Amino acid sequence: MSKILCLNLCYHSNEFVIIIRDYKNYSELISIISRVHKYISTPWLVHNNPISINCSTGIAIYPKDGKTSIQLMKNADIAMYEAKKLGRNQYHFFTEKLNKKVQDIISLTKDMTEALKDNEYELYYQPKVSIKNSKICGVEALIRWNSKNGLVPPNKFIPLAEENNFILQLGDWIVDEALNQYILWKKNGIDLVMSINISAKQISQKNFAKELIKKIDYYEINYSKIDLEITEYMFLENREFTNENLEKLLEKNISISLDDFGTGYSSLSYLKKFPINNLKIDKTFVDDYSTKEGSIFLETIVKMAQALNMRVIAEGIEEEAQLEYLKKISCDQYQGYYFSKPLKAKDLEELYFRIIS
Repeated sequence: MSKILCLNLCYHSNEFVIIIRDYKNYSELISIISRVHKYISTPWLVHNNPISINCSTGIAIYPKDGKTSIQLMKNADIAMYEAKKLGRNQYHFFTEKLNKKVQDIISLTKDMTEALKDNEYELYYQPKVSIKNSKICGVEALIRWNSKNGLVPPNKFIPLAEENNFILQLGDWIVDEALNQYILWKKNGIDLVMSINISAKQISQKNFAKELIKKIDYYEINYSKIDLEITEYMFLENREFTNENLEKLLEKNISISLDDFGTGYSSLSYLKKFPINNLKIDKTFVDDYSTKEGSIFLETIVKMAQALNMRVIAEGIEEEAQLEYLKKISCDQYQGYYFSKPLKAKDLEELYFRIIS
C-alpha cells in the first residue's frame, strides 16, 4: 500500500501534521501511530519534575479522503476530534459517515441558534397529579422545537446544545418563558408549581442561583412555586459552584427535583448530601412494576425517599393498573399519558378549569 497519509495530532491544544508516504498495510500504519503515541507520552523531566502528555490522532488517506492538502488536513482534523472524544492516546480514521455526521452537527448547530431568533421554540406543559386526591398540583415545562422543516425531537437537539454550550442561552429562554407563563396563569386563577428542567452546565455556572433568584423576584413569584428538575449527571459537573447554587436555592425555599432517578450515576449518597426535595422515578422502572423485582425496587425507593422527607413522583404512567399500584405503595404524585400528554399553555388552562368545574 503506497498511499499518502495525513495524520493530525493534537496534544495540550497544540496541533501537528505528519505525512507518511509509504506503508505496506494498515497493520504497519497502526504500528507507526502507536510508536508516535508512545514517544509523545514518554515522561519529560522539567526542573526535576516528570511531565507526561497525551495525544489524539486523526487519520485521512489520499486519495480516498481527499485529493488536495486542504481536504486531507480538514478531514484529518475531523477524525482527530472524534478521537479526542474516545479518550486519551486514541486514534480515529476519517470516513464519509463521520464527515456526514460532522456536517449534520454543524448544520443543526446553526439552525438551533437561528431558531431562537425566529421564535421557533415553544414550551409545552405536562401536569403533575396528586395520587391522593387526583388534583393537578404542578406542571413540568418541556421545550419543543417547531422548525420550518417540522418538529425536531428534544433528544436530537438538547444533547448537542449541552455539548456546544448553547444550552446556557436556551436555558435562559426556557426560564423566562416558564416564569412569564406562571404569571399569566396566576392572573387567570391558576396557581400551580412550575417545574423547570435545568442542565448540569447551567447549575454549575457560578452565578446561576443569584441570577435565577433575581428573575423570580422581578416577576414577584413566591419561591415555593418554583421547582427545578435536575439529573444525576449534575453531580459530576463543577461541584463547587453546583453545591453553592443548590444551597442558595434551598435557602429561598426553591424546591429541587432529582429527575430520572435510577438511570444514570445513581448513588444513595446524593439523597443524603444534597438538598433534594422531590425524587422522580423513571418510566422504565414504573413499567416493570408487575414483576417481583420491579415492585420491590419501586416500594423500596418510595419508602426510602419519604423517610428522608422527599416527595416521590412517578413518571410515564400510561395505565390504570400502574396508578393503582402507586396508590398501594403510597407514592405521592404521578405524571404521564394516562392523565395527560404535554400540552400547549392554552390547552393546559382549558384542562385545568374543566377538571375543577
